[in-house]
Amino acid sequence: WQGVFHDIYSRRGIGGFYRGLFVTLAGIIPYTGVAWTVKGKLNDRIRQMKKRKLFALEKLACGACAGLIAQGMTYPLEMVRRRMQMPTSDKLGNSSVRNTLQTLVRKEGF
Repeated sequence: WQGVFHDIYSRRGIGGFYRGLFVTLAGIIPYTGVAWTVKGKLNDRIRQMKKRKLFALEKLACGACAGLIAQGMTYPLEMVRRRMQMPTSDKLGNSSVRNTLQTLVRKEGF
């Protein structure tokens, strides 16, 4: 482990330990917003249809669907984050969010 820490620090300085942090934080906001919104709408819709409080299993299903939808919408940011946290290589283009996203689209498609 010491070798890994030393390698990161010698190549990137203290900032090397935080590569991808901005993208992670930027991804949390839309993920959480979408997940909570969808979960609330699903809960309300089912509650109106059933005309009763939801059972725990129904709430669980709403939360699972909301998480699935939110993850699908924010997955591109997750890919950028993971690529930025990989070891630096010119082939990966992970020097910035924009460069990483451009490289992903160019090499792997949209």
